[in-house]
Amino acid sequence: MNFTKGAKTRGRGTSFKGALTYYLHDKGTTETSHRVSFVEMGNLVTKDPRQAWREMMATAEAAGQLKALAGVKAGGQKNKQPVYCFSINWHPDDRPTVDHMRQTALDCLRFMELTEHQYVIVGHTDTGHPNVHITVNMIHPETGRSYSLSKDEYKLDRWCDSYELQMGVIRSPERRAKFAALDQGMEPPERVKQPKHFNDPVIKAAIANDNATAKARRMAIQAEIRAYQARLKKTQDDAFKRRRAEQRALWNDYRTAKQAIRSRHQFEIDKIYKHKRNRHALPLSIQGFRDWKETREWKKLMERLKAEKRRFEYREKTLLGFVTNAIALIRPGMQRTGKGLLPMLFALLVSGEQRRQLLAAKHGLATKALSDKQFGKRDARAQKIKIVRDSQLQGLAHAYDIQKQALDQRHAQEIAAQKLEWKALSVERKSLWAQWEQEFGPRQTQRQGQGSGSSSGDGHAPARPRRQFADTSQNPVKKPASTSESPVKKKFEDKAAPKPEGDSPKPWRQRRSAAERKADGSYKPRQRPPKPRM
Repeated sequence: MNFTKGAKTRGRGTSFKGALTYYLHDKGTTETSHRVSFVEMGNLVTKDPRQAWREMMATAEAAGQLKALAGVKAGGQKNKQPVYCFSINWHPDDRPTVDHMRQTALDCLRFMELTEHQYVIVGHTDTGHPNVHITVNMIHPETGRSYSLSKDEYKLDRWCDSYELQMGVIRSPERRAKFAALDQGMEPPERVKQPKHFNDPVIKAAIANDNATAKARRMAIQAEIRAYQARLKKTQDDAFKRRRAEQRALWNDYRTAKQAIRSRHQFEIDKIYKHKRNRHALPLSIQGFRDWKETREWKKLMERLKAEKRRFEYREKTLLGFVTNAIALIRPGMQRTGKGLLPMLFALLVSGEQRRQLLAAKHGLATKALSDKQFGKRDARAQKIKIVRDSQLQGLAHAYDIQKQALDQRHAQEIAAQKLEWKALSVERKSLWAQWEQEFGPRQTQRQGQGSGSSSGDGHAPARPRRQFADTSQNPVKKPASTSESPVKKKFEDKAAPKPEGDSPKPWRQRRSAAERKADGSYKPRQRPPKPRM
């Protein structure tokens, strides 16, 4: 019996939905749930396991309101990771029933004092060993307080040891020796550290053999592989820099060409808008003809406006004349001031200054109309240049996309070829180490205390039989007085083949830990092979 938590998250999380969606479905899908053997929920209103995350999330978000309702003093930092997940894993030789797995998980929650919190227990059958995943909301649904995870791994480890004592089968002798020593007030035995890369062929070979030939061959293989890796990495680093330079050069060329097109057309557009009309130009060129035409239009307009002003001033000298001027300016006055017909007529008849102002405004509108007309012609010519500019920019962008796509495709082929080179190196490395192990492989040694008749014909030690849990109802195991009683006392299913009648099976004896055997003097140290020389 062991427990596990996430290696990176240490059992903490922020998403109830993510955790329960993963546990309640098969791996890689949300459509099927074939690996789920049972689901147990607690302190939840909903009966649908797939909706439990909503209620747990709402409880976690309402921690402040729950504290206020329960009269708990608000304080401390908000729990930003209210999801607590861990799993209980049985040994591959164990055969627990579904009911036993459920009761065991509930007993673990009682031991951890989490039975008042919201939890979801999910049993899985997709691995080689039975396991149960437990998801707990750390926020209490009534008080709003957050559960403390102080020494939670020690508590889970202690519970697993108590469970093995309860069931009568010690799967972790080192853990049993540790807690036995702690219960007696002694220092626990020092844990033997295993190398992380115990499957590395170099370490396996170093442990198995200690001769100069194997060591020299091993060093040669290592030097060859490292040199090849260095050359391959240097070549691929240079290729990476070259690809980056090609991409940067292509982008710089595109940006330079785009800026040149914009600058060339902008110069032509500025020539149109910033050109000052030459009043003395002759129609000998295109621009001269435009200036000559615009000058004629302005001269005609000025002559017309001056003649109209002379007639206006001449009529202002007589009664009938200024009445005629007032009647002629009624409509422009109404449009300018928004007054009605009679008020406007009265104002024009009374004030000669207002008649002159309206006449000046009318002439200003005529001048502005001609200026807008000539500017519109310039704007039309500039729009034609802009259309040509935009079409050229669009063609340049399309050409850049084609070149960029071709360059990316060529770079992708180079990268694929580089990956194949690394795969080929991996295959070659495995082949070299396989040849080395075949020539200098680890020696087959017999265990101490085994005779020649205990080995099979091929020189290997026989496979250990799979152990079953003892039937605690028929073969009770004596437990220390300090061990607390657990409510989980279910039996495991016996999936072994039925034995013939008349053959009484020998009762399985619990293997005592090293600390217990040292206490009564029956401990015999194992003769281990000498450490290899590196």
